[in-house]
Amino acid sequence: MRSFPASSFLYPRPAKITHGSGAIVRLSSLHLEGDPIPKWLRRRLRFAVHKASLRLEQSAKRTLTLNLTPGPFNRIKDHDLRSQSYTLHIDSHNDICIQAPAPAGLQHGVITLCQLLEAKGAGASLRPLRITDTPAYRVRAIQIDMARDFFPPISFLKRIIDRLVDLKLNAIWLYLENHFRAPGMEDLGHQRGLTPDQARIISDYGFERGIDVVPGTNLLSHMEGWLRLERYCDLADGNKRSYPDLTHPDTWPLVRRYIDELAKSFRSPNFHAGFDEQLRTGSNPKVAVTIAKNGKAKYFADFAHKVAQHLQRRGKRLWLWDDMVAGRNVYRADGFKDEAPKALAAIPQDAVLVHWWYWGPGPHNKPALTELHPAMIKRVAKTGRPFIVQPTSQNYRWTSVHLDTAKANQTYMAKVGKKYGAFGYACSHWESADGGSFEASWPTLATSAAQGWTGGCEMNRAYLRALSFTICGDKTNGLGDYLAAVTKADNIFAKPYDRNAGMRRRLFQDGPYGMWRFKSPSLSPKDRTRIARHLKEAQGAYRRIGQRDPALKTALEVPLILLHEILEIFNAFDQAWGHYHRASLIEHRPRQSKIFSRHINQTIEQVRRIAASLRILESTYKAHEVTGHTPYDAYVLAEHRKVLLQHVIPLIRRLARNHDGLPYFEKVFYLPDTYRISNMKQFEFKDHFFQRFADCPWPVRWTAQATP
Repeated sequence: MRSFPASSFLYPRPAKITHGSGAIVRLSSLHLEGDPIPKWLRRRLRFAVHKASLRLEQSAKRTLTLNLTPGPFNRIKDHDLRSQSYTLHIDSHNDICIQAPAPAGLQHGVITLCQLLEAKGAGASLRPLRITDTPAYRVRAIQIDMARDFFPPISFLKRIIDRLVDLKLNAIWLYLENHFRAPGMEDLGHQRGLTPDQARIISDYGFERGIDVVPGTNLLSHMEGWLRLERYCDLADGNKRSYPDLTHPDTWPLVRRYIDELAKSFRSPNFHAGFDEQLRTGSNPKVAVTIAKNGKAKYFADFAHKVAQHLQRRGKRLWLWDDMVAGRNVYRADGFKDEAPKALAAIPQDAVLVHWWYWGPGPHNKPALTELHPAMIKRVAKTGRPFIVQPTSQNYRWTSVHLDTAKANQTYMAKVGKKYGAFGYACSHWESADGGSFEASWPTLATSAAQGWTGGCEMNRAYLRALSFTICGDKTNGLGDYLAAVTKADNIFAKPYDRNAGMRRRLFQDGPYGMWRFKSPSLSPKDRTRIARHLKEAQGAYRRIGQRDPALKTALEVPLILLHEILEIFNAFDQAWGHYHRASLIEHRPRQSKIFSRHINQTIEQVRRIAASLRILESTYKAHEVTGHTPYDAYVLAEHRKVLLQHVIPLIRRLARNHDGLPYFEKVFYLPDTYRISNMKQFEFKDHFFQRFADCPWPVRWTAQATP
C-alpha cells in the first residue's frame, strides 16, 4: 500500500492530476474556513479526517479553504458541467484549497479530499498536488428495479444515496411499475411498496445531497401488476395482460390518477414514464380494429401525447425509453418501422430519450447485435432530442456479478454516448427475483460510476483497486480479485450459452433436479475442478475485502454460497444417478440384494446431501430479506427441500422394497415435482405460500386459473 500514492485510490479518476515535487504531506490538524457546506457533508469530512488521524480545530496552523468562485471555470461552456467542476490544491506548506463555481462542484471536491485523506490513513503517501476535474456527463445515475420481489426499506435507500455521493453520481431512478401505494390504489402493488410519505422522505434526503430521485413506472406496457386485478382486467389488451387497451375510456383516467400521485410525492422535475417494448399489441379485437385503421405508431402516439401533455402541466419533464420510437425495436417485425418518426413527433421536444443497450464488444456478447448498434444510436442522435445512454450491471443475465460483460457494455456505452452527444449516462439494475440480489450486484453498478464521470476509460487493475478501496476500504484489490474469480467460475457454468442466469432461475423455478438436467451434462469433471478452483480463489479474495460497508461484504458472500452449493448439488445428483442406475441393473438378482440395498442407501444419502445444500441456501436467502427481498426465495427453497425429504426419499424406499422395477431416475423427481406448469402441485404450493404471505402479489395467483 505504501508504494502507491493516495491519488491512485481516487474513484472516479479525476480528469487531471498534477503532482508537486514537495515532501510528503504531514498533517496533524486542519482549520476549516471559507464558504459553508451542509452539515451532512461536514460529517463526511470529519469521518475522513478521523480516518487520517487528523483533527478539525480552530487553532490549527494548516488551513482547508472552501471557495465558491466562478473565475477559473468560465472556459467550460456547458452550465451543468461547469457547476459540477472543481479544483483541489494541496501546496508544499500543507495548506489545502478547494474551489468550485457552485455547491455541486464544491461537494465533489470535498468528496475527493475525503478519499485522499482516507487513503493516507490507510498508509498511502500524500504529496502536494493539484486536481482539475470536470465530469464527462451532466447526469450520472443508476436505476433500481423495485418492481420484482425487491422492496428495500427507507434506511437501505438512504444508504444507497450515501454511496452515490461517494461515487460522484447525481441521480437515481426508482423503477416502481405498480408498486407505489397511491392513495385509493393501494391494491395495485405490494403491501411493502413505496408509500407517498416514504417517497417524500427519500426525495428530500437525495435533494439535500445533490441526488435527483426520479420516479419510474410504465404506462404503456409491462402493466401485468395492474391488469392482473379483476377490477382492471377489462382494460387488458390480450390474455397476457402486459398491455392496456389504450382505446378503453377507463384506461386514461386510471393512468392519469397514478401519474398525479407519483408527481405529488417526488420533488424531482423528471418523470420516467417507460413507453418501451410495446410489441405484442392487438390481441384485443377492439384494439386490433383501431391499429388496422390508424396504424400501430398512431395508436401509441395518441396515448403518449396525453401522458406527455399531462406531465408538462404538472411541471415534470418526460423521460422515456427510446426503443419503440428511435432505438432497438423500431425495425422489429412488431415494431413501428418507418412509422416511428410519427410516434416520436407526439413526444415534446424537451423529453429525454433513454437509449438502452445491454451489449458491447467483448466476451459473451453477440457480434450480430453489436454490429447493429451504431445505426441505432445514429438514428437516436439524428432526432435532435436530448438523450441518455443506459448500459446495465448485467446481473439479470448471470448468477450474480459478471465483470467481463459489465466492463464491455459499460465502457462501450460511455464512449459511444459521448461520441453521439448524449448528456447523461445511467446504469440499470434489473430483477432481484429467483435468487437475484441487488446488494450482491452493487459492485457492477458501482463500476459504471467512473465510466459516467470520465466518458469511458479502461477497467484495468488500477481502476478496480481504486473502486475496491472506495466502496469497501480494501487496500489489496480484494474486491477486484473477487469479481474476476466469480466471473471465471460463472463463465464455466454458462457453457455453452452466453449467460448463466438460466441456471439460477431453474433452481428456484424447476427445482434442483430441473437445474441438474439443464446444466450438468455440459460440465465435464475438468470443468467442475476449475469451478472449484475459481471459487476457492474468490473465497480468498473475499476474506481480503475491507469492512467499510459490513452489509455489502455480507451480501457478497451470497454468490459464493450459491455457486458452491449448486456445484455440490450437481455432484450429488451425479452420484445419486450412478448408484440408482447400478441398483436398477441388479434389482432382480437375489444374490446381489446386499449390493442393491447399498446402492439404494447411497442414492438416498446423496438426495439428503442435496437437501442439505438447499437448507444452506434457504438460510442464506432468509438472512438476505433484511435488505428488502420478499420471503419468496427462501420459501421456494424450503419447498424443494421438503419435496426431497418427504416425497422423493420415501418413494425410493417404497420402490426398492416392493421390487416392482425401478422407474427411470427422472420419474422419481418428476412425479412430486413442485414447479412444473403441468403439475397441479404447483398451484397447491403457491396457494399455500400466498396464504402465509398474503402481502406478496408477485407472481400472480395461479390457483384461480388452474383447471383439473
